Amino acid sequence: MEDRFKLNLFNKKESPEYISAQEITENVYLAENLTISLFPVDFSKEVKLNYRKELTKRWIEVLPKLDTVQAISIRHHVDQDFLEAICEMKNLKRLNLWSSSVTDISPLKNLARLDFLHLDSCNKLIDISPVQYLENLELLSISNSFKVSNYESIGQCVNLIGLALNGNQFSPKKLRLNSLRPFINLKKLKHLDLTNTTVSDNSYDILLELVNLERFDTTTKIPVLIREKINEHPKLTAGFFVDWDWDNDGLIEGKEW
Repeated sequence: MEDRFKLNLFNKKESPEYISAQEITENVYLAENLTISLFPVDFSKEVKLNYRKELTKRWIEVLPKLDTVQAISIRHHVDQDFLEAICEMKNLKRLNLWSSSVTDISPLKNLARLDFLHLDSCNKLIDISPVQYLENLELLSISNSFKVSNYESIGQCVNLIGLALNGNQFSPKKLRLNSLRPFINLKKLKHLDLTNTTVSDNSYDILLELVNLERFDTTTKIPVLIREKINEHPKLTAGFFVDWDWDNDGLIEGKEW
């Protein structure tokens, strides 16, 4: 599986350890990396809905006080109140939302130190443009969020080194981007992941303008002539695009996934 992880900025072979919490304990206040598990399936069957609601309210009160937490992963259908509480965490650098009903992500602008953001299953989110105000953001991943209407605004996030825009790998359902041309100024980008994503105008040739690109992942069969152009990129040496034999529908000999 070495090739799966090669130059992969989103799925590394070794990841930092997270403290997992559901109840609010002393360990929560000491954690640097924290996972909060509040999905219904995370509770035993004996736990009543009212208790889960009260626990969620307590987390909303506590989150702004967690000064030691630098990375947080939220297994919860995050609403606007929950997001606003997260955005009061003054030392937060990494944020992973597993599911969300938020319609306004502008509170993210308060997270001045944020360098990693993953948004999954944001089923009501239309406007993604506030991410362009996160000046320290280096890694941005958005998946299974089909109502977003302005993915092109990500082209203003010029400090990105990793960008993943994905559909739903479990359905499977593909995300459709109008074009990659709005991303032409992402000159620092090293890893582009478009798994389960199609591009309407087939503007994949702009990858040649992304001079630092080292890894490209896509599950879409790109037209042959464009593929040949992309293969001329001097730094592009990793990713599913590189490791897959598109003519014979199989991994290139010697590649391990």
